[in-house]
Amino acid sequence: MSAIESIVASVLNIGADRLSGDLAYQSIPEWDSFAHVQLMLALENRLGIVVSNDLMLELNSLAAIKDYVASVRATLPSTPSPAPVIASIPVCMPRATKPLSIHRGLSGVTFDHSRITQIDAENGRLAYRGYNVNDLATHASFEETIALLLDGELPDRPRLEYYSRELASLRNVPTSSLELLGAMKFAHPMDALRTAVSALSSQKTDENNKLSVADAGLSLIARVPTLIAAHHALRSNRNPTSPNPMLPHAQDFLRMLLGYDPTPELSRLIDQDLIVHADHSSNASAFAARVAIGSGADVYGAITAGLAVFSGPLHGGAVEAALHQIDVIGSPERAADYVRERLRLNLPVMGFGHRVYRGEDPRVQHFRDTARQMSERAKDTAAFATVEALVAAMQPSLRLGIGPNVDLYAGLVYRLMGLPDDLACAIFAAGRMPGFVAHILEQHANNILIRPLLHYTGPSHRTLIPLQQRQTTASIGV
Repeated sequence: MSAIESIVASVLNIGADRLSGDLAYQSIPEWDSFAHVQLMLALENRLGIVVSNDLMLELNSLAAIKDYVASVRATLPSTPSPAPVIASIPVCMPRATKPLSIHRGLSGVTFDHSRITQIDAENGRLAYRGYNVNDLATHASFEETIALLLDGELPDRPRLEYYSRELASLRNVPTSSLELLGAMKFAHPMDALRTAVSALSSQKTDENNKLSVADAGLSLIARVPTLIAAHHALRSNRNPTSPNPMLPHAQDFLRMLLGYDPTPELSRLIDQDLIVHADHSSNASAFAARVAIGSGADVYGAITAGLAVFSGPLHGGAVEAALHQIDVIGSPERAADYVRERLRLNLPVMGFGHRVYRGEDPRVQHFRDTARQMSERAKDTAAFATVEALVAAMQPSLRLGIGPNVDLYAGLVYRLMGLPDDLACAIFAAGRMPGFVAHILEQHANNILIRPLLHYTGPSHRTLIPLQQRQTTASIGV
């Protein structure tokens, strides 16, 4: 171990095995802002150098520290000097002269490493822990997908039985939750869900206060479908259907939503639906959940934050807008005119384009096939034909990367199941719960406060004028 490595290991209190080439500030919990300052002081004390404030920001990795110390030592005389050497040779440009780069919406910014979900934007591939999402939807169950996302591997039979048993035992919700949902029976399902999840935090007992992050997360994965179904029952003037611990998770969810036993075909379709929706890497809602955990909030707070963001019309809420669009168009023959008018007005066509993909969303394959089959089975293909006509009208945009996304067909599938349109986002959210929890676990395991910057462009160095001397400004509204 070199002298530099010894200093770093000692200050951070880590073993030599963790002194990897990519070790950097905030890459591990031990190297936080406080430890970084202590490390700079240790370098000064043990190596006889003085690190300037600007340079402290540049010495942000083990490699940078090694390179810097080597460059300083190369300038020293062969006879040691009694005075400290001021470390003033910058590794890179001082902060004040660096060109400012703004990434609005954090577009293109990679803020951390993750082993959960891979999005291959160029080739249109989505994979959980390395497994293609369409393969999982075809050959695995939602319980298997939950285990994969939370554990990192597909479960063996005992592990799958554990998850099935735990989910079944945790589905019931407190009476207070049902009372709260009853008071919100006229609220949008996503508003009711977000509020009910937040309220569950107030029901914590001494026992579940001690729950691990993983256990609390699994409890919410189990309970969110029950909350959604109970709210839907109450607003439909029927008593909520109690969970059946003998049924698979997705099937029981659909049974509680409908109020009766679904067919095996519908049960399998909702299972596949939840799998395809289970995660989508660092989308806005998963990022919000990570930000909450990064600040030290609990799992309930993080999921509440995620659901609030997910409900937005530019995120999960877009599925409702795509359904409304089908109704506005009315028939396949009107699709081309609708697209021309939207483009003329510079308005979006819902269900097309994605912040990540440069073509068709890979999740579309599953939902398109499902919507087609269900439409044909119901002998009602008008809505599906309208969607397909819309896709045809949008073909010129596909060349420029504006392809169909998951919202275009998903809502139609729920409508064909006999569910109201405003449940679409909530069902989507029920599927997304394992992804939220996986991101929460990953963030918690190697936590760091997520705190980006804003470039201030307002006035500066203003002189405060006492109230009695200020003139009325007519342009400022009251």
